[in-house]
Amino acid sequence: MNFKRTLSFLFLPILALVIASCGTAPLPTSDNPSIQLTGYYDLRDRESFVQVTNVLNNNITIHVQLFNVNLDCTENNFYDTLTGSDTHVYNIRDIQTNNGEPSGVNLLDDAYGFVVITIVEGVGGEAVNFSLNDLIIGNFRILDNSGYEYRTNMQGFNTNEPFEFGIGSALTFNFNQFGGANLSDIVGIAFENGGPGNVEVVATNFEVVNVIFDVDITDNRENQFSCRDIMFACINEDNPKYNDLLSAVSENILFNDVAVNVAGLEYGINDAFPNSQGAPVLCPQNNITEGTVRLTVEDAFGELPGNLNDGILGFLDGDEFFAGYVGLNNGAGRGSMDAMWYPGLGELFALISSGEALLQCDIENDFEGCCRNFTGDELDGEECACLIQTGGDPSCTEEP
Repeated sequence: MNFKRTLSFLFLPILALVIASCGTAPLPTSDNPSIQLTGYYDLRDRESFVQVTNVLNNNITIHVQLFNVNLDCTENNFYDTLTGSDTHVYNIRDIQTNNGEPSGVNLLDDAYGFVVITIVEGVGGEAVNFSLNDLIIGNFRILDNSGYEYRTNMQGFNTNEPFEFGIGSALTFNFNQFGGANLSDIVGIAFENGGPGNVEVVATNFEVVNVIFDVDITDNRENQFSCRDIMFACINEDNPKYNDLLSAVSENILFNDVAVNVAGLEYGINDAFPNSQGAPVLCPQNNITEGTVRLTVEDAFGELPGNLNDGILGFLDGDEFFAGYVGLNNGAGRGSMDAMWYPGLGELFALISSGEALLQCDIENDFEGCCRNFTGDELDGEECACLIQTGGDPSCTEEP
């Protein structure tokens, strides 16, 4: 299933809704209904609102979890009920349930982080299986005190298959100074225990629940600039576990050229587009004002290169997820937020060592051909998988 960049219009009525069948690659989507939604919130001189809609006629129970990065990724949660075709808006500063009662969640004024909304089998129950009987869709809106706002659809995960987004695959987004934009909010949300059959998602086990990316920026003349390795996790520099996390992760990475010295939920793009809230940037000492950012996965959820147990691009249990958002603003009255772009499964980039380059392979439709492009030889599937997983280890093709 391809992930499409989508503009959302918060609080406008839904005029039409088409429920599409799912593909086998459970990449996040903001276009179709889901059983589990993920979004961003920020109360640091901002107001945040999350809207969720039950798209079908039956009553459903939802579990709402909010993770506060500024309080060591502390989780707050509550349950709520949506009747058929019901829509409810949560004011994150003063969260009321659908029937107007206090939710019991009271976040601090400097809270920021992410929210996960899951359809469950009643209060305390497991997340439901994906079907056409239980579906929600949602979006979030952030109003900054300086006058601009962000709004976009929440990303959802809606299949029961392993999450096929792994080592060597990539996310992209573009940026420019349209409307005077000169500030940015690049948000990456990682959690595990997501999807059907789990009671609640988990994000505070930082040594495992994180995704490490290699960052490259390409300008509009197709000049590419290599930046650095960064980590997305539910953490910031004020967390007492911050330095321990960086040390532990660096010691366990197999690739010698991967060096991570920064981690967080949010970043700026570069020196021309610093983060709105003062967070680190993806590409220091870079001043490109128009181009494309490419984030290539180098390590994720403890699954080091060569240790992928569910196939070439799979994670262990299929319950580990990542969602990314990109916001640009001018610090005054103009802002825009959208989701990062995920290629479809057939367009994922396989990490290889031939010239230390990235080879674009049509893995889905021509797996063997992808390998031949790399090796020039006729290989079976096992040899091909070995070569891509290990970055081209010659022993993959040696006779036993």
